[in-house]
Amino acid sequence: MRAGIVVAVALLTSGDTGATCGPEHMVKVVIRNATPGLDPNSFAAQPKTFYRLGTKYGRIEEAPDREHGIHGLMVVSEPDLWMINLRSKTGQHFVDTGAPYHFHAPVLAGADDPEFVKAFEVGCELEYVKEKSSSPPRPVTMNGRTLESYVASEGEYQLVLVIDPATQKPFAATVKKGGKIVSFIRYLEYETELTPDLALFTPPSALTYTEAK
Repeated sequence: MRAGIVVAVALLTSGDTGATCGPEHMVKVVIRNATPGLDPNSFAAQPKTFYRLGTKYGRIEEAPDREHGIHGLMVVSEPDLWMINLRSKTGQHFVDTGAPYHFHAPVLAGADDPEFVKAFEVGCELEYVKEKSSSPPRPVTMNGRTLESYVASEGEYQLVLVIDPATQKPFAATVKKGGKIVSFIRYLEYETELTPDLALFTPPSALTYTEAK
């Protein structure tokens, strides 16, 4: 597996981070990494699709990574997690040992980022920044649209969430460290209150799985 996949496993099964994101209804979120300097044609800049339901279920669909021969899929039904390569039709099964067995899906965090950043999760972005922000949202203009921006800070880190005030759905998010942009993502799709489909949180059959050590 790529190092990035290993990091994702550690983040997504990291136990209780002190904040619990557990959407009551199934959500579907599609994001794209648009960090300045990142090649827009690279694998890292391709869209990722997230599904999540409650604290138990999660799914992440990646675009094909042709350079490494991987088409990644992550399926989580806590405490079980499957890392799958759809191209090779193989996968690994992990068991989360970090009670209370909550699925975590950080929006922008890396493995070394503080809990303040890791707890900013897909499906609960607006609630999180509202809790952490000390000021009301400010009007901003992006792509010719009038939007609203929430800012939350802790130490040298700053989270900026831009939302559509009409729908209250995220439009873009930024992590800054020491005033410099570390990560910037655009939201391509954000659906909430979907009818649960538990088949999404079941690993595909007819693949070869091994147990992770």
